[in-house]
Amino acid sequence: MVSLSAATAGPSDDNIALRQMYPGVTAGYHLNKRHWNTVVVADVPLDEVGAMIDASYDLVVASLPKATRAASGRTAHNALAAELGFLALAE
Repeated sequence: MVSLSAATAGPSDDNIALRQMYPGVTAGYHLNKRHWNTVVVADVPLDEVGAMIDASYDLVVASLPKATRAASGRTAHNALAAELGFLALAE
């Protein structure tokens, strides 16, 4: 069986706490293990996965140049949220 997984970014303290709470959250695979988690979607409550994706998106967008941030909007994020069924994530 193939499982869906996603890489999410977050503050290191939050990442450690999430890894301790959910067996489906591990240190980022081939990523900076301090800042990234790999999340097996089936092993974590969907609302928590949605919160991790939302926080990760915000962190990545915040690191972009100001002009790029303003132009990007949250279109890609909203599309992903809709695809995964996270209706509450759309702003």
